[in-house]
Amino acid sequence: MENTRVVSIIGLEKADYPYYLSKVLDEKKYRVLTIDNSYSHDLFLSMKRIDEDVDYVERGRCVYMRNKRAEED
Repeated sequence: MENTRVVSIIGLEKADYPYYLSKVLDEKKYRVLTIDNSYSHDLFLSMKRIDEDVDYVERGRCVYMRNKRAEED
């Protein structure tokens, strides 16, 4: 995982900035994991999901998740 980079966006709950950032990275052929730990989950809930109970959505090289912790190990 030496090529792994973590980008954290802290601030107002707006889904558009993390969404467009993940799309730009996807277009540059990066695999992207976007975790929505916001109070309202507006980014994750804006995704169309087949099963409403699933905590992740895959869109191309992007995976969107909610309520997850990312650790180095």
